[in-house]
Amino acid sequence: MQEELQEDTVIADRVGETDCVFLAGLYHAEKGMAQQISRIGKGCLPWPEIDADKALP
Repeated sequence: MQEELQEDTVIADRVGETDCVFLAGLYHAEKGMAQQISRIGKGCLPWPEIDADKALP
């Protein structure tokens, strides 16, 4: 596994108290998605608030 770590094909990280190893491509993709979701959650919606009573009929 040391060779894979040196070649950056896997990433070693901790999840809570657990040591983990992730495929590098999937690790970076998941981190990127988490950052985008966090950014969206903190920002304003690009559309006005929807009135459900008017929208459903």
